[in-house]
Amino acid sequence: WDDDSVEKCYRVKVFANEGGIMYFAVKAVYGIPGRDFTHYAWRIKYSEKHEVLGVVSCPCPEQADFLTKNHVRGEIMYAGFDVREQPDGRIVLTYINQVDAKGSIPEWIQSQAKTDQLKIIKVVRNKVYQRKKQGAL
Repeated sequence: WDDDSVEKCYRVKVFANEGGIMYFAVKAVYGIPGRDFTHYAWRIKYSEKHEVLGVVSCPCPEQADFLTKNHVRGEIMYAGFDVREQPDGRIVLTYINQVDAKGSIPEWIQSQAKTDQLKIIKVVRNKVYQRKKQGAL
């Protein structure tokens, strides 16, 4: 994620299975309220050359002290990466992102947000190659 757009990121709970519950809030832009999300993230390793990283919204207690004010609670229906190493050593990274940001957001801001999503792919790609060098993929 683009660090400049994130107002707050908090680990609510980490599980032994490499999953966890996270909270993050995106800054307001040009008077449009920021969005926040509470989500469960997980990793499933199917083989040495194939894994899936997934994210889906989950409930969050409204009185939690880490919540920011003045944000609209968005919903991540599903987001994630399918990571596969090919026989020639290349990594194929498939990104899926289905989010309901709730409320009205001008199209030009939505377009910028979609462009910013490319930064996520770059960050994950770099992490995957880093893990591959360490023999973890």
